[in-house]
Amino acid sequence: MIQKNETVAIGWCDNGTTDGKFTEGLMTAVIAGGANGMPIHTSIRVQGNQIGRQRQVLFDHWADKIKTDWILWVDSDIVLNLDAMQKLWKTADKINRPVVSGVYFISKENEGSLMRPFPVLFDDVSEHQIRYKHTA
Repeated sequence: MIQKNETVAIGWCDNGTTDGKFTEGLMTAVIAGGANGMPIHTSIRVQGNQIGRQRQVLFDHWADKIKTDWILWVDSDIVLNLDAMQKLWKTADKINRPVVSGVYFISKENEGSLMRPFPVLFDDVSEHQIRYKHTA
């Protein structure tokens, strides 16, 4: 569980506009979070249209300048709610679970109308390479 003295930043990337449900989820997180032992100390937003670069800019800014103990990273197509936030907060642990993530899906096919997604885990191989482990 995230400890009371640990600090949290919330971050997201978007293309210049966000959906009302996403914004509502962020507001719920910020407003209700403090009252539920989950204070958000700052926010980081990166606007653009190249998601890989945006994510790198967000991470670098957080790691180099913000330096909170945790970052709650929410994709701008996700609706965050208090229940999900509480589960993340209770699960996170700097020693045993320093990264808590949702399930993400990829497809082995690059294109096609009936791509078959499957859940994956990613491993860092080197600074310039990752590999995925098929989990299904």
